[in-house]
Amino acid sequence: TRYFIFYFIVFVCLDFTNDRENIETLTSTAINKAGDRVRNFIKKVGDQPFYNSLAVTDPGRLALDEVKGVLEEVLRFRVVLLSDKVLSTRVKKIEMGSILNYPTSLEIWDLERIKLLDQSDSDFEEFIVDISKWNDGIKLLPANTSSSGVSTFLGIMPGILLSQIYNEHGQRLLESNVRTFLDFRAATNKGMRKSLVIEPENFFAYNNGITVTASSIDTEDRDGQLFVTKIENMQIVNGGQTTASIYFSPREKGFIKGTDRDHHYKDIDLKKVFVQMKLTVIGDRKTADDMKSNIATFANSQNSIQLSDLVSNHPFHLNIETRSRKQLVPPNGDGIASKWFYERARGQYNTLKRGLTSSQLRKFETEYPKNQVFSKTDMAKYENTWRMQPHTVKKGAQANLKLLGSKIINEFERNENDFGASYYKDLIAKIILFKESDNAIRTSDWYKTDPGLKAETVTYTLALLRKTLLNAGKDIGLSLIY
Repeated sequence: TRYFIFYFIVFVCLDFTNDRENIETLTSTAINKAGDRVRNFIKKVGDQPFYNSLAVTDPGRLALDEVKGVLEEVLRFRVVLLSDKVLSTRVKKIEMGSILNYPTSLEIWDLERIKLLDQSDSDFEEFIVDISKWNDGIKLLPANTSSSGVSTFLGIMPGILLSQIYNEHGQRLLESNVRTFLDFRAATNKGMRKSLVIEPENFFAYNNGITVTASSIDTEDRDGQLFVTKIENMQIVNGGQTTASIYFSPREKGFIKGTDRDHHYKDIDLKKVFVQMKLTVIGDRKTADDMKSNIATFANSQNSIQLSDLVSNHPFHLNIETRSRKQLVPPNGDGIASKWFYERARGQYNTLKRGLTSSQLRKFETEYPKNQVFSKTDMAKYENTWRMQPHTVKKGAQANLKLLGSKIINEFERNENDFGASYYKDLIAKIILFKESDNAIRTSDWYKTDPGLKAETVTYTLALLRKTLLNAGKDIGLSLIY
């Protein structure tokens, strides 16, 4: 059986340092040198004097035999560079050029990427918020305990403690929240910041508080009063805007002009700030996700909640988010592995970038490029276009998500195995197909002559294309696109 070798893969191992204490940086200079070594070696395929100079048992001679034997069937070379160093954040793009006039790509597997691969099958990382690190604990008032292992408490969270907890644990606290921080462009968040700087002692009176879930808690009884000292897997399912506003406001530049004096954000006194806390301990982990989703849905809101926000905690969306944080996608010609970022909770991407140093920001945006971010409503648009439902896509982002959501969630609950790694890769391919089609239509001469209704044109075009192919017994090759 004759077959074609689409890729000829060359693995190159840089000199391994084996230094576990001092991890070195992999620079573009070292990468380019390694690429040149590969290119120069493969060019020796037809150099008979060089070949004859090698001993019969020389690995180089055996490698040249391997290349020569398949060269006529190779369509392109793929160079994979292995190293136990960490890729420099300054390396944005690597251009390998061609080898023997064949298209060539260069792919980096540094220590960081190898670690991500090793951890790709790990689940949610559990963590413990140790309140006793900062104070003696939070006084709790027991509200109710149910037979299903769910206990609810009321407490008062000091603002400075909430800020300290967020500073240490960050976004892990908000993974079950329907949104992450919406920045100070949101009117309600501006109002909270103003209250914090002008009258922090009244913040408790003005604010609805936070709703927290946990898998377990450590408590102490002190003279008949109950105090919580540790919270396992703390999740702020409602009150994410309050939490982030308390944390970020004192770190903002600027001020509010006053009649007697200017009120600078950096002068906010969090010792005067307190918020109400409703704490629910969910002992049964099998029902934890559903319980947290219900709590988030029914809890009081301070900012307007969109439909797309309320479904954020469904296991279907959690599944896509988890895969988007772990699944490295094939390098898009630049040799740098990256991921797509599923913004399950509104504002996640920008919130994660806040407070990063320049180096950390470069690394984050290399791992998750801005043009590889997609939301729940985006996902619904791509998915319903693929399902040949352009008329529902045209109803608008929220309506389209609602129409798709009931169907796809039923499908997910019937068989979660249908939504594994293959589904995620196909979803990324659907996104690429939609974006490339959108760009092709936007830059077409006919569209430039009479622009308008581009969004509708894209979804109807792709739906019609797929329907036509299916009628002919064919389909669009998502795996090839991916």
